[in-house]
Amino acid sequence: MPTKLDPELITAAIIGYEVEKTRIDGKIVELRAMLSFGAGETATPEAPKTKRRISKEGMTRIIAATKKRWRLQRAAAKAQGATAKKVAAVRKKGL
Repeated sequence: MPTKLDPELITAAIIGYEVEKTRIDGKIVELRAMLSFGAGETATPEAPKTKRRISKEGMTRIIAATKKRWRLQRAAAKAQGATAKKVAAVRKKGL
């Protein structure tokens, strides 16, 4: 950096820094708008998400699979000599 600064150089530096400051201030405003959907900009509302529904066939398959799982648990418990109450307790535990 030169030791002696002339007024033209100082003026050019000031202008350059002001331009850079203006650019940075613009970026700050954009970032604040992203955070608060604030001052000049409005956020575009998203479409509400629809609730997903299971078809009748899908529900039938789930019910059949659940009943099959219960049948297998009961059969396995009875093979081990468990009573109906123990089978129900095993089913409640999810084992």
